[in-house]
Amino acid sequence: MSRIKRFSAVLCALMLFLPCIARADDDDLYTGAVVKYETDTAEYGSVGMTMLGNAELTFPREANARYEGEVSASFERFSVIKDARVKKGDVIAVVRGMVSKADVERARLQLLRAQEDYERAAEANELLIQNMTIEMRATKNDTDKERARLLIEKQKLTSELYSLTALRTIKGLEENYDKLQKQDALIEILSPVDGVVKNTRDYSYGDTVSPSAVLATLYVTTDMLIQVNSRWGTPAYGVKVSIKLGTGGTARDLTGTVVAADNMLNSQDKTGKTYVRIDGGETAEYGQSLSLYFPLFAMDNVLLVDSKAVYSDGSKNYVYLLKDSARQKKYVTIAFSNSTDAWILDGLAAGDVVTLH
Repeated sequence: MSRIKRFSAVLCALMLFLPCIARADDDDLYTGAVVKYETDTAEYGSVGMTMLGNAELTFPREANARYEGEVSASFERFSVIKDARVKKGDVIAVVRGMVSKADVERARLQLLRAQEDYERAAEANELLIQNMTIEMRATKNDTDKERARLLIEKQKLTSELYSLTALRTIKGLEENYDKLQKQDALIEILSPVDGVVKNTRDYSYGDTVSPSAVLATLYVTTDMLIQVNSRWGTPAYGVKVSIKLGTGGTARDLTGTVVAADNMLNSQDKTGKTYVRIDGGETAEYGQSLSLYFPLFAMDNVLLVDSKAVYSDGSKNYVYLLKDSARQKKYVTIAFSNSTDAWILDGLAAGDVVTLH
């Protein structure tokens, strides 16, 4: 008997013993009996997507290092460069006060003269009050004595007022003299904050630095945010995110909260920027490597199956529904799937059992 005839005979025999395969509805197709499959049951649960965001440290507040002298100064040198980390009180730049020796000497003589005038006037007032007191005691008439007493009290008040005015003037002259002495020397411009140097102004040796001039601008590192940029989307305001700071064995896992988001703005004002503040007062080092993971979306009470249960024929998705030990091909509509779950919009019901591949 030929190979073709033997095959036809076997096929006829099998057809006598196999049950007829029933055709399913348009969306149903039974593919034969099964013995054992790995399965999953469709049930309601939660699903979401976590994204890795492109993130970088940013510092929303800035501070200026200024020359606070009252007279102009001559620039000497910068002690820092751009992107340098500094602590509050660190030297940013050095200038030399542009004060002449004559100005300093003039201020010294003014102070000395005021002090001498005050001392002479104080002695004269004290002597005058003493003499007025002697005269009052020598007076026999009670009316005249009372009049003399009142004049003494008036003179005391006049003397006290003069002393207050003179001492205030002397204090101002002392401050001016001290200030001129300090400005007739090298003056250090100090950092007002803990920060990172954003930029330094364009000063060269010998340039004139005016009072209140800014020599450098700094980012305030005690108030830092993380800026998130992702072409796939950004987290919404108030969302919690996961942060990994650093690399290798020194990496730290932290959490943060979105404190400013693009979806808070009017559509015409959107900037495409989202900012996160690290929770718990934790801080990051300037230039430190960081990664940020955030939920792009999260849905509760949706119908889910294992993503390994879903097949695709190129244009449609389908699963194999297990019924009475047989698999039934069932087309489904999927809203979202990841490596673990598939969110089913249509085609399955809670409790349906599907096979996995």
